[in-house]
Amino acid sequence: MRTYSTPLPNLFYIPNDHYLNDDPNWREGTWAQPYPDMWGLQKIQAVEAWNVFDANENGIFDEGENNPGEGVVVAVIDTGVDYNHPDLADNIWVNSAELDGTPDNDDDSNGYVDDIRGWDIVGPSYTSPVSDNDPMDDNGHGTHCAGTIAAVGNNTIGMIGVAPGSEIMVLKGLDSQGINYDIDIAECIIYAVDK
Repeated sequence: MRTYSTPLPNLFYIPNDHYLNDDPNWREGTWAQPYPDMWGLQKIQAVEAWNVFDANENGIFDEGENNPGEGVVVAVIDTGVDYNHPDLADNIWVNSAELDGTPDNDDDSNGYVDDIRGWDIVGPSYTSPVSDNDPMDDNGHGTHCAGTIAAVGNNTIGMIGVAPGSEIMVLKGLDSQGINYDIDIAECIIYAVDK
């Protein structure tokens, strides 16, 4: 059995070690943090704001009560959003005209074909943009921002967003490196406003 008696401050991982995962991005534990452990939400006094919506002192919303952000659609213009993320999937905005429409057809006549969850303006590179209907995050930043806004609460998966009842309209206006042209952001804003 291998043990580590003293901390190794610069050690991220040891390849092929049974006791340490070899993925440098892996962390042991859970991100299902209780509200009192969420520094950011406390810093912005989220519970005080949530009390308008009947949250209890632990930032928990009882079944059947209104959730902050309910009925609000927030356009996240970033590197995309992982719309399959378990803390976000239930809060992803859906363009029902396209969801219930004919595949490969612009059912809502907005100039974007099958834009069910939003739109990808830039694709993987802003220098040679490939616009399509899949705004999946290829960086992670957009998913992080969407989680801060609308992560579902009380599900023991991760954290809670500041507006867990809101929906996220996914607009990928930054490429995989987080770079874009101003015109890309402008197109995203126009898309969101027109919806």
